[in-house]
Amino acid sequence: MSSTKTLSAIGLVFICFVATAQIEYPDLSYASTIEQKVGFTNFRVDYERPMQRGRPIFGALVPYGKPWKTGGGYHNRISFDRDIQVDGKQIKKGTYHIVTIPDSKEWKIILTTDTLVFERNKSYEIDKEVMRISRKPEKAGKHYEAFTIDVDIVNNNAVFTFSWDYTSVQFEANTGTTDLMMSRIRKLMATNTGTGQDLAMAAEFVAFNINGLRPSAQDTALLLTKKAIEKDAQLEGWMLGVKADLYKSTNDLKKLETTTKERIARIKQHPSEDSDKEIKWIQDEFDRYKNALAH
Repeated sequence: MSSTKTLSAIGLVFICFVATAQIEYPDLSYASTIEQKVGFTNFRVDYERPMQRGRPIFGALVPYGKPWKTGGGYHNRISFDRDIQVDGKQIKKGTYHIVTIPDSKEWKIILTTDTLVFERNKSYEIDKEVMRISRKPEKAGKHYEAFTIDVDIVNNNAVFTFSWDYTSVQFEANTGTTDLMMSRIRKLMATNTGTGQDLAMAAEFVAFNINGLRPSAQDTALLLTKKAIEKDAQLEGWMLGVKADLYKSTNDLKKLETTTKERIARIKQHPSEDSDKEIKWIQDEFDRYKNALAH
């Protein structure tokens, strides 16, 4: 009788366990994937996002001076389909695991081909590192409950930021896009074989990347707008808009005002049913920019 009661009790516990296991729970650490094209390079980052949950993070949950898998769960990794440069060092296209060594004053950020870097009882293979750089941590502009990797785009380069709690650290991956495009544009100008459209697109590229280029780039952009109009007069409206964008990026209010007047005069010379709306939009755009600079 006692044996039957024991078996019944065991059966009841088993049934309760099965019933409980059927309840769906949210993940303790969420898997995340970032896919971002930057310039001509496609980046992908796969990682897991552990939560803070009130715990002290760096120097406690994540010890200082020891390798960290830069997230939770499985090994976090980054992929890119073209070679990149970091601090002038060439890194071949491929997939790498992200390892960081946090510290209060300086982080080590590492890319390695060691796929088993955090397996138990396995020694670290330093010869499999393809990148090791140092970066200073900064105070984040907000609190990050979940560990987060962001990708910003600056002058066709990818800027990766790791953030958790109130700490952020970042590094930039140079895609080589701007250098490649400037090489193509110089060749286009030297051969003088491009169409007006080619020259106009080149002018737009330089104007929109002015902050990342040498000072002479402004003269290059202006020369390209001139050459584009010489090839095709119908491109004048577009090129005046490109000049306006260039002067905004260089904070040249006087030249922007002159270009704004030229844009409005051109519209009046070639009126259409939308002329009044275009003129108002251009004037309002200038006024907003002027007011923004004043403040």
